[in-house]
Amino acid sequence: MKKIILFSSVFAIMVNCSGPTKAGIEARANANSRMNAVNADLAAQQAKQQFEVGQLESATETIKSAINRYNKKGEYHLLHGRILLERHQLDQAYAALQNAVACNAQLAEPHYFLGILHQRWGEDAEAIEAYRRAMSLDTSHPQYLLAAAESHVALGEHEEAIALLNEASQEF
Repeated sequence: MKKIILFSSVFAIMVNCSGPTKAGIEARANANSRMNAVNADLAAQQAKQQFEVGQLESATETIKSAINRYNKKGEYHLLHGRILLERHQLDQAYAALQNAVACNAQLAEPHYFLGILHQRWGEDAEAIEAYRRAMSLDTSHPQYLLAAAESHVALGEHEEAIALLNEASQEF
């Protein structure tokens, strides 16, 4: 009887010392993921503040660290694209805005800023498409409508611009 109790005790100690269970490993991974998301949010907030006060280089580094921690949030890529746009790094801004759309296709702002990039590159037809996509996703921002109408005017499409303004006048 003593041998059975001793064997059971040794066995219980060995089982407890065998390392984390599969559930424990998953719980740790989930906890790390949540902490990365929280820390990335804090970094993104800091980057936004740096961006708003004109500290573009610091904002770039800070938002990059947020993206490195948690790259699945479209808002981080959007902010990165906006910062790069301000820094006149247009190709990199385009890539960041495309990443924002890939992460969250329902965000209107990346489409708007993609429209701005297309306009800067003289691609007014692509700009109109991007502005219209932004308009369809968010009707609370009249600048999307105005940008699309201005792009029609830039192409000499005055009737299309007027039609667009008339169509959207009730929504915006």
